[in-house]
Amino acid sequence: MAMRSIIEELDRVEKTADKHLFVESKANHAIVAVINVLKLINESFNEQEADELRRRLMNSIKGQDPRKFHRKIRELREGKSK
Repeated sequence: MAMRSIIEELDRVEKTADKHLFVESKANHAIVAVINVLKLINESFNEQEADELRRRLMNSIKGQDPRKFHRKIRELREGKSK
């Protein structure tokens, strides 16, 4: 429990030390992660499915609703692609 408190405290200090660097770092990690997901989508699905997944991924981020992307993945997994 003490270790968790130390880690949480360090996380809080980092956030308040320089919010600009903190936000930049988090954004860079998120952008790299999304780029990697896009590459994976392109390698794993046909062009039509990949187009739809890329669109839904971006809309999920924009709308702050991951369910949009999840629904399409579930459709594809269950073979219900339109």
